[in-house]
Amino acid sequence: MVEPAQNPVRDVVRLTGSDEKMSNVAGVFSVVTAVLVVLWACYSLNGFRGWWVPITLSDDNSGAAIRQALFAGSAAFSVVILWLRGVAWDTVRSQWRLMVLAGWLVASVLYSDLPSITLKRAILFVCGTITAVTFVAVARDPLRRVAQLLVGITGGAAWMSIVWMVALSPAITTNPARPGLAGISNHPNTLAPALAIGLVLALGTPLRGKAGLAWRVAAALGCTVALGLTTSVTSIGLALIATALYFALRLPAYWKTLATLIVIAAGVLVSVWGVDQLTADVLGSIGRDTSMSGRGDLWGIVWSEAQKAPVFGNGWGAFWTEGKGRDLVGTWNPRQSHNAYLDVVLDIGFIGLSLFALLLVPVLWNLSKTIARHNDPEKKGIAAAMLAAMLGLLTVYGLQQSFLGKVDAFAFSCVLLISAAALERRDPPPELATRPNETRGQNYATESRPSS
Repeated sequence: MVEPAQNPVRDVVRLTGSDEKMSNVAGVFSVVTAVLVVLWACYSLNGFRGWWVPITLSDDNSGAAIRQALFAGSAAFSVVILWLRGVAWDTVRSQWRLMVLAGWLVASVLYSDLPSITLKRAILFVCGTITAVTFVAVARDPLRRVAQLLVGITGGAAWMSIVWMVALSPAITTNPARPGLAGISNHPNTLAPALAIGLVLALGTPLRGKAGLAWRVAAALGCTVALGLTTSVTSIGLALIATALYFALRLPAYWKTLATLIVIAAGVLVSVWGVDQLTADVLGSIGRDTSMSGRGDLWGIVWSEAQKAPVFGNGWGAFWTEGKGRDLVGTWNPRQSHNAYLDVVLDIGFIGLSLFALLLVPVLWNLSKTIARHNDPEKKGIAAAMLAAMLGLLTVYGLQQSFLGKVDAFAFSCVLLISAAALERRDPPPELATRPNETRGQNYATESRPSS
């Protein structure tokens, strides 16, 4: 833990003779970092598009300046907050996996096909990472804080999208090229994963008091309704699988046994029906073909490209240049491989994919230990919801959409925040230890261990 003399804010406050102000200062820092994360989420979901601006089909990059200013400004504020709190070094030590990954993305500039683009996108990742770890560093209860903020953001986005759909012209809430509710976003596939994540987190996130319970129910209901209106098959599948995982993690042993028997019966049914036939029937019922809108062919082409530079890749963000998809496929113009892991290999090779695994495996493990060992049922519920959401994102969603490392995509923003919270291990500064019912800093998987 950082010594008091190393904390500039604590030293200044003590010189004024008002030690109690330290808790108020910590509260201000917590609010500031929350505002930064909310602005980050607003950009990733909405791009700061006004309610009067219709959705248009455009390939321009007009939002790049806003994105760069937002992330650079957030990172600058975050660095100042970490320094003033005197916890910068402790944050680096607890979040070293994220730092190593960020360093590798920056290092890929050295061999990138497009160094300027790689540098810009690597810096964007660094800025997002700094903001996320700072939000966690100033929280008394990181997991709870992250979960509650994400439920608030997604619930608000869901109900605002529904209100826009009812009150405004279809040109404001529907993408001309893709039916389904886009709401406050520009595309249903931008809004839908946020709603799926919000639904799962709302199931396990406690919001205390009658008002908190009402908002939790409202958020879950709004996310469910809006998600159905998006008609996004991938995100609906994410929500179904993650919800099932959450209840499986929270069910008592009797119900887990029953659920296991149901899964076995379903597996037998699928084997009798035939995987190929079942896939064709299910996709046919929703108007899709077995190639998943051409993704099967795309994956084969992209895998062949990835084998040309399998170890290091082509540089972070340097592969999918304008028109590259059309050159590869010929019949349409994909801007990603629609597979998170293929795109990671394309950009930073199997070394980069290994670094993502180095980050994500301990996150999943820590959340699992929290569920198994923690005595607080509320924290068990939060960890179960986060673990279910993470598993859904890394399987159902990650095998259909490229999102890993894209800090301006809401799905990865959630992964980044959850990862930082699950890896946080520092002891709380004294001003954060003033509330005995709210602990932070220790990894939640170890808080319930008996002392020797």
